[in-house]
Amino acid sequence: MIIAVDFDGTLHCGEFPDIGKPLPGAVDVMRRLKSDGHHIIIWTCREDKHLSDALNWLEGWEIQYDCVNENATNGVGRFGYNARKVYADVYIDDRQVGGLPAWYEIYGIIKESHPSKNPVELCGILEVAAIAFGMSADCLISKSRRLDCVLARHAYCLAARELTGLSSMKIGRVINRHHATVLNSYRAAEALIETRHTSFVEKYNHLKNLLQ
Repeated sequence: MIIAVDFDGTLHCGEFPDIGKPLPGAVDVMRRLKSDGHHIIIWTCREDKHLSDALNWLEGWEIQYDCVNENATNGVGRFGYNARKVYADVYIDDRQVGGLPAWYEIYGIIKESHPSKNPVELCGILEVAAIAFGMSADCLISKSRRLDCVLARHAYCLAARELTGLSSMKIGRVINRHHATVLNSYRAAEALIETRHTSFVEKYNHLKNLLQ
């Protein structure tokens, strides 16, 4: 399911441009939704510095998402073009008619309409990452800085985040890495995908296909 989530007044209690504390249940439910396998779009009017502040806030609370103000691939396919309005199956916004329900009520509504899949185990993702990149799992766990090992670790970290929604600390434990190192791997993997690094993208897609 594609879920578009507003930021100001929905995830936190501050007033734009300030950012306040998370609304009750918001962090937990956002993590659960990602863990359940939903595609999360941050849907906001923020731009430039204000948007950077919002993304840093999300990272600080370890709230995972797939994109910001961009259509998911199947959203584009549905209409045949990249519509200006972000397509989603569900929109979560404090400006909706009737106001914003409590976050755990929101989660209950989504669970009833779209039961979650069993989450993939981290060790399983590690093993499949090793297969996709043509090496042993021991190489990913080792301290090796060999380029193919590093790229495989980046792929494992990003896949683990997307498929489980677990914290960077838990993802890092499997490969004996600090949570800050895992966060850097997320960014590195996303940059490789964004710049269309052919070899990495092919192997990462292979990894995800094997896990389906």
